[in-house]
Parts: sequence; structure tokens; C-alpha cells
Amino acid sequence: MQGKSSQHIIDILFVLGVLVLSVVLGLFLIGAGTGVYKNLLAKADANERLRTPIAYVTQKVRGYGTAGAVKVDEIDGIPALALKTTIQDADYITYLYADGGNLKELFMPSDAAKMHASAGLAVTPADSMTFQEEGDALYVALTVDGKESRFLLHTLPGEEVAP
Repeated sequence: MQGKSSQHIIDILFVLGVLVLSVVLGLFLIGAGTGVYKNLLAKADANERLRTPIAYVTQKVRGYGTAGAVKVDEIDGIPALALKTTIQDADYITYLYADGGNLKELFMPSDAAKMHASAGLAVTPADSMTFQEEGDALYVALTVDGKESRFLLHTLPGEEVAP
């Protein structure tokens, strides 16, 4: 009788031990999974913060697909893209540039008095943006949160602009 009782207690302790081990292992896996998930979200957020201004600049340049419409310029000594267009027989310029930690856009008549970079509207975060023209190629270097991305846009005279 004594042997059956002690055998029964050992069986219960073994089952409880396996249960506790399963719970501890499950909590460990949940903790590890949470860390991995947070890391993935942080990387996705950083990539999104970099892709957003790239997509914005690319789409803006694509919208100005006529010869000579896209030029590298400056506004208050800050490198900028000058996108020229004509609306109802009036000429306008849209400047895209990075200032004060933001990608900014400034739309104004081409014959308007000189505007300051601070007049632009903030579009999305961007630390800096530089441009280099080589023929029909426009090289853009964009930095967001310390991460730099370089990309190339083609401007073909008289045709639609393609990346």
C-alpha cells in the first residue's frame, strides 16, 4: 500500500514538473518572439520613413516629364529640385528640398519675388537631400534618421520621365 501511494505521488510530481517546464518554455518563447517582433517593427518603420520621401520625389519628378522641366537649383543656399510648369499661360516653379529635418515643397510663380526656404510646406521627415545632374540622369542622395539612400532618376527630353 505504501509503495502505491509513493508511486502515485511521484507520478503527480512528474506531471507537475512537465507542466511547469512547459509553462516556463512557453513564456521564454513568447518573450523571445516579442523581442523579434519589436525589432522587425522598428526596421519596417525605419524603411518606411526612408521610402516615403524617395517615393514622393520620384512621383514629383515623373509628373514633370517635359524637356527642361526638372533642374537642380538652390533656395537659400540649400540644394533643391526646381520643377517648372505652365498653368493657364502662367509659369510656376515647385522647389523640393530638405530643410529643418523635413522634405519641403514650395510652389510659386516663376516671376515672384525670391522666397525663403522657411516658406516651404513640410511634407515628410528628411535630414538632407542632394542632387547631381549628368546629362539626362539625376542622382539623388536622401538621408532620413541617419540612413542614406541614393537613387537615380532619368529625365528624357520631350518624353515622359521614368525612374
